[in-house]
Amino acid sequence: MRKKVVLITGGSSGLGKYIAESLATKGYRVFAGMRSKKKILLLSKQWRNKSVQPIQLNITSDKDCFDAVEKIVKKEGGIDVLVNNAGYALVGSFENHTSQDFQDILNVNTVGSFRMIKAVFPFMKKRKDGKIINITSLNGVLALPSFAMYCSSKFALEALGLSLKHEVAKYNIHITNLAPGAIQSPDHSQKKEMPHKPAREKFLILKILMPFLTYKKITEKIISIINNSNPPVEVIMGADSLITTSLQRVLPRSVWDKMVSYVWSK
Repeated sequence: MRKKVVLITGGSSGLGKYIAESLATKGYRVFAGMRSKKKILLLSKQWRNKSVQPIQLNITSDKDCFDAVEKIVKKEGGIDVLVNNAGYALVGSFENHTSQDFQDILNVNTVGSFRMIKAVFPFMKKRKDGKIINITSLNGVLALPSFAMYCSSKFALEALGLSLKHEVAKYNIHITNLAPGAIQSPDHSQKKEMPHKPAREKFLILKILMPFLTYKKITEKIISIINNSNPPVEVIMGADSLITTSLQRVLPRSVWDKMVSYVWSK
């Protein structure tokens, strides 16, 4: 039986690397996109006997995106799953950032995913089969202070997936936006410097009510999406995501705004 071929962006470290290695152990043929040639050399040795291969991929380059996809298709015959994982956060007051900062984060978090979808689409369309998973964020469905540019990039990615779903469905291509809440890396290396005291540190009860997501849980959800013949267009993960999005839906806007202001100013 042919192994399903998965291409994941941002595969050199963190969540992307974990997903790539985990999918390889589950029987998938994985290509992990990354910019750094040094990382490619290092991981080529590390993954020599595994079903995962690093590949040169800078998602801010149209050429890199199309070249990487063509290389994989030529070698494997096609790509079954694209996981748009690459991205970064930009936090802090908007007045401390430039318009170039804003353009840069959009270019990676949103346009980069668009480039990748454009690159794989002709091959998935021809085969009339494929899955595209956009890893968005709680910040793609909920706008919070100090995250204006990051939220904007992830909101745009959410909208892209929700819109394109209808355009590609006739070719049996499925798009899913996976929106996780706060994630804790296994070695705690992904902790971000915040311009404010995190809500979990201000209100200790939130540590109990809203535990961090793990790489393992997110990977398990990705596998379930891949194996689902008709996956949902949007998956919200994490107690923090589920609680806050539910509150925003049911509370009057004025109450919600006061609550957010209280948490972020306290």
